Amino acid sequence: MAETNQRCGLSPGYQSVPTQLDVIDVMLNGVILLDIRLTGEPIVYVNQRFCELTGYGPEQVLGRNPKLLHGADTDSDTIARINTAVAKSSEITCEILYYKSDRTPFWSLMQLSPVVARDGKVSHYVVVLVDITHQKRTETEMAALRSDLAHLSRVTMANELSGTLAHQINQPLAAILANAQAARTLLKANPIDLTQFGEIIQDIITDNKIASSVVQRLRTFIRKGKSATELLKIDQLVTEIIEFTRENLTANHLQLHIDLADNLPSIRGDKVQLQQVVLNLINNACEAMENTPLEDRLLHINAFLSDSGRVAVRISDNGEGILPEDEAKIFQAFFTTKNRGLGLGLSICRSIIEKHGGRLFFDRKPNGGCVFGFDLPVMGLEIHNE
Repeated sequence: MAETNQRCGLSPGYQSVPTQLDVIDVMLNGVILLDIRLTGEPIVYVNQRFCELTGYGPEQVLGRNPKLLHGADTDSDTIARINTAVAKSSEITCEILYYKSDRTPFWSLMQLSPVVARDGKVSHYVVVLVDITHQKRTETEMAALRSDLAHLSRVTMANELSGTLAHQINQPLAAILANAQAARTLLKANPIDLTQFGEIIQDIITDNKIASSVVQRLRTFIRKGKSATELLKIDQLVTEIIEFTRENLTANHLQLHIDLADNLPSIRGDKVQLQQVVLNLINNACEAMENTPLEDRLLHINAFLSDSGRVAVRISDNGEGILPEDEAKIFQAFFTTKNRGLGLGLSICRSIIEKHGGRLFFDRKPNGGCVFGFDLPVMGLEIHNE
């Protein structure tokens, strides 16, 4: 038994532990045994894989609390969840960032399970550590790739709207120029009509704010940065995007019907990402009606509270529709029925909506055209942060 103790890492006084530890010692996952009857709930056993995973030798951890694995970026909320589970003598499985003996961080899928003694009380906890560092690194890289693709999609959409955006900016700039010329003329008068001069200055300020707001909306939309969630009103978000693309809708001779329910509950999400979804669906609807007679080009946008208590948005068109054989592929990356584009729009939209705990859906209209929409949980329900 002495050889087993030396290999596994057993605290003195545990020489009578059953030889099942021989099996545990060669497991592919790290294993810790805690004795909660002792002061400080110390580690009384570690297996070989734990030593390989953490860089600690048995003599460095036996008798110490597993808090020695914590570091600067170990999540305090996760630690609190573990402590709550221990206080309730219950089991818990969670992902947690631990630190090796040289303070190199590593991600672990940690499972903590109570061991009940013959007297019916919990005497020990078994902790199993699975190294998921590579998996977490891959998830981080994939999240960064999705973010880059979403940003590329937003820049592409902004580029397609560049003509209408330029028009939105040129209108207030032209008004500013005209008012400035009028002010210059007015300055030559003697005496100067200060009331009229003040009105001109106020008009210049107003037009400047209009042009500035267009630029600011564009900068916000195409910015590249970390996802940030906030409380949002879906009707306000949809209205902002409609204003953002209104010139484009007018240029395409679309009849716009807007039906946004009053007093919709707030949602929690990333404003730019959700705006991207709405804009993408509107742009798709516009493109679907390129060959539709002008008098039949109807775009209907509505927001409402669904029967399941979720906030929903529907965008319908009278376009050519989608072929039955293409329906199963429309949300796949790089699939497109257009002559232009990368075929990433709907795939990115679905990724965004699912990350927000929602669902992106599609329906065919009986008389032609499509309905695309999504629903989202109301405020208070969690979304999946990246």
